[in-house]
Amino acid sequence: MATIDISSNQLSGSIPYSIGNCKSLRELYMANNFLSGLIPFFLSAKQFSGTIPANLDKLMALQFLNLSFNNLIGEV
Repeated sequence: MATIDISSNQLSGSIPYSIGNCKSLRELYMANNFLSGLIPFFLSAKQFSGTIPANLDKLMALQFLNLSFNNLIGEV
């Protein structure tokens, strides 16, 4: 599965930690829900490529982001 889109479904509860185990995940959309808890940002070794989004600096509450072992370019 390359894309998961659960946007605008009025989902509540915590984000499952196991979402980080999706080996072929390329896109994850979870906007407009009532999700809580820690975001499982273990995105290393997923073979992502391209530019690191410039708007990552807007994620003021983000505590941990691991993008290692990917083919990303740009500054954070």
